[in-house]
Amino acid sequence: MMKKGLATSVLFSAFLLGGFSSTAAVQAATTSTPQPANSTADISFATDNQPTQPAAPADPDQPATGNAGPLSLDTVPNLHFGQQQVDGNTTSYAATNAHPYVQVTDKTGTKAGWNVTVRSTAFKASDGKSDLGATELTFAGAKIARIVANSAIGVPTGGDVTLKPDNTEVNFMNATAGAGIGTWVADYAGGYSNGSKTNTNIRLKVLGNEQAIGTYTATLTWNLAAGPTA
Repeated sequence: MMKKGLATSVLFSAFLLGGFSSTAAVQAATTSTPQPANSTADISFATDNQPTQPAAPADPDQPATGNAGPLSLDTVPNLHFGQQQVDGNTTSYAATNAHPYVQVTDKTGTKAGWNVTVRSTAFKASDGKSDLGATELTFAGAKIARIVANSAIGVPTGGDVTLKPDNTEVNFMNATAGAGIGTWVADYAGGYSNGSKTNTNIRLKVLGNEQAIGTYTATLTWNLAAGPTA
């Protein structure tokens, strides 16, 4: 009787062990390492050829050029030096513009940079018979900044120049490769005084012996080109 009970006990144990072994095999088959899955995300960009409006569109001395993008010179200042008295002294007259600035937009997406040049004619009398001779038109103290701040984009340089009345082209502002992306201004508002109503950041020097009664006007020609200056 004891032998029979022992045999039964062994058989039962073997059955249990067999059952656990079978369950472990099933579990091993169903717990393999999960595999990754992929999806996609995309975006596309197109050229924006629309003109960019001036930062201060209400200023009549900063008219929009209407130049189409994606690389555009958006506005340049019409400068005024007021009515002065003839005194025979060589004098540097401050502009009367409160907020003169030059605005450039680069939406090309090429990161190639750009450059601006400027040149000036002589200041000629309204009758066309005379001019102010060897004047000097000086821009100084420019604050160059992006309309929407972005410290990751390089800042263009320049903005401080002196123009002779001989149509000689002068480098005004320069953006190296990777710099000048977006809309930028060279701003001269920092030189304006509400008290005197003059802006010392932009001056016109006139020799005393050239002063004569009349109104004199010069033409400034601004050019924007892709790529930085050499």
